[in-house]
Amino acid sequence: MIHSILVSFILVFFLPGFLIASMTFKNLKLIERIAIGICLSIAISFIISIILGLLKITNNSYGFTPYNYSWIISIITVILAIIYTFRKSRK
Repeated sequence: MIHSILVSFILVFFLPGFLIASMTFKNLKLIERIAIGICLSIAISFIISIILGLLKITNNSYGFTPYNYSWIISIITVILAIIYTFRKSRK
């Protein structure tokens, strides 16, 4: 139970923004990238929530469900991690 909560907090509130901050702000210190990463992750989560809330998948349900949200945030994080490792390995 605690393990899944910890993983979900890291996945939602840290990883996406930290990967974007690491790719774009290379000259910042680690603590600054962490702070910017948390802010960017919250912004990404907010945008995903709005988009999923506006999508109407079927006649009776909307697109914002915990299942859909977890899949979208996971896919975005994996794509960002692949881009980050590809850019880092090229240098």
